[in-house]
Amino acid sequence: MKIVCISDTHLERPELPEGDLLVHTGDLTYRGEPDELRSVNRWFMSVEKQFKHGILFIAGNHDFMFEQDPGAARNYLSAGTYLKDSGIEIEGIKFWGTPWVNQFGDWAFMTDEKGLAKHYAKVPDNTNVLLCHGPAYRILDSIRDEHVGSTALMDTLIRVQPELFVFGHIHEQHGEVLVYTDEEKSTLFVNAAICDDEYNPVYEPFVIDLSD
Repeated sequence: MKIVCISDTHLERPELPEGDLLVHTGDLTYRGEPDELRSVNRWFMSVEKQFKHGILFIAGNHDFMFEQDPGAARNYLSAGTYLKDSGIEIEGIKFWGTPWVNQFGDWAFMTDEKGLAKHYAKVPDNTNVLLCHGPAYRILDSIRDEHVGSTALMDTLIRVQPELFVFGHIHEQHGEVLVYTDEEKSTLFVNAAICDDEYNPVYEPFVIDLSD
């Protein structure tokens, strides 16, 4: 399965390569307001059919309505399959999505490491692809040489050992890193942020082929 990975689009509409599934790991908007969600919905509806398995997405810290009133949010953004501390299986591949990130400022889906650990504890051990908004500690998570990723999330990745971990949140850390969790297993970490730290859409989507 070819998975096209994007994150942190903030209302931008990047050109999407061919693939079987589009995943978006949050920050679809700036403030999660109705007009913004309607705009994302129009975009999703226009591209969903080009992917055999459609679109999976989670919310991010900018997508306020998905935390404050998720039912209303889905009324405005009805396209795609939304995951929040939940999973789905597609062609035998088990996906799990969660939006929570470390606390900073007054944004959506934020809590401390203790709170994060409670959310991440729900991730099943047999998860193949983990979708989170934020990074794990020390891998594609630094801002001005400070690591801001979650230690609870790193503990979860060590426990679960998914084949693919897709996230965003830290725009300037766009990239991918293959991490070996033991001698035989590895996890591909993909920071799929599309925008840079000034919210310019400068990065390309990733295409990850899980059949390799």
